[in-house]
Amino acid sequence: MTFDPITRRMERPAPQRLRQRLGRVATGFSLTEILIALVLGLVIIAALSQLYTGTKRTYGLSDAITRINENGRFAVDFITADVRMAGYLSCGGSSARIANTINGGGKWFFQTGGLEGYEGGVDTPAFADDDETNIDEKGAPVPADLQNILPGTDILVIRRATLDLGQQVLQDDTATHGITLDANHGFMPGEILVISNPSCTQASLFQVTGTLAIDPDTGTGGIKYGAIASDENPPDPGNCTDRLFGSFDCNSLVYAESDAFRSESMVTPFIAHAYYVANTNPPALARKRLIQINRQAKILSEELIQDVEDFQILYGFDTVADSNHQVDAYLTADQVTDWRRVISVHFALLMRSSEEHVRTADASPNFILPGKTVTLAGDRRLHRSFGSLVAVRNQLP
Repeated sequence: MTFDPITRRMERPAPQRLRQRLGRVATGFSLTEILIALVLGLVIIAALSQLYTGTKRTYGLSDAITRINENGRFAVDFITADVRMAGYLSCGGSSARIANTINGGGKWFFQTGGLEGYEGGVDTPAFADDDETNIDEKGAPVPADLQNILPGTDILVIRRATLDLGQQVLQDDTATHGITLDANHGFMPGEILVISNPSCTQASLFQVTGTLAIDPDTGTGGIKYGAIASDENPPDPGNCTDRLFGSFDCNSLVYAESDAFRSESMVTPFIAHAYYVANTNPPALARKRLIQINRQAKILSEELIQDVEDFQILYGFDTVADSNHQVDAYLTADQVTDWRRVISVHFALLMRSSEEHVRTADASPNFILPGKTVTLAGDRRLHRSFGSLVAVRNQLP
């Protein structure tokens, strides 16, 4: 060390001070400190990962439950509204005479019976014709366009008139086979309609074969229903007769009567729906419905809800031919011998989550659906059943 006369202090040589300064800079964490920091970091990361995984699983479960509940409620409300009005033909009820003038009326979407079903793709049973209606009500095989269903699931067919879009008849001219309506009636050639009289004793199914010119003085238009189309492009399948009164179909025209619907009768569109589970990936609740395209009556297929695994139906059947109209037994479709005596429908849908691995591996419940117990596969999806018991109002007097 040296004495500095100016500062009057002892000073170390510069190299020694530099070495001390460099030593302090190079000082760091020990190996033990580093290991402790790493362990603490891993613990924090593991805790955050566990929190994220749990939150994600909870969100997935909550989202799956919400989606299943939404889809289930929609499906039940959709089918219930249709079943409740099955067989509705404007004001014509079960006691009204029914006429069906549609060619090819044997097809499921041209028949007038309000309700029909198929048990897991099994053909409906045959039963005796009814002399009162003069309409062939015998059972039939499953239609070709209803055979792409998930094996073991049921089919439900609903036929009825709409509750809205009806038009009041101003005049029915049986000579020209024209029905005068308001000019804005909206009906097109090829459309299937139902006409019923004000006393609700006659309801008739026919296809529009043409339209009437709009009268500029009265502001009225109308539709034609003759058996022969009014132009060179006839609608398909057309009508087998221009008579709309009586109780008959195209196989029993001897019972057709010539008469006119008086004013205040109603004309409404005819609806035919078939509900089933489509054999797709994923399986889905689907519907076929009657539409009009280019003057032809066609069937349109539409998917309603995905991830529907089963659809089961029991029919409340009045087995005793009496006037009490009470359910004596709930039967599957292949056990029903007369669809006109079905007065309620008990149906259920088995829904599943779209995502797998939602529930725990050991959760494997059984679901009891109408007439069937379903054991779930081990895909760890979330499942829930939805259903309803619905009275068929128009099957009653």
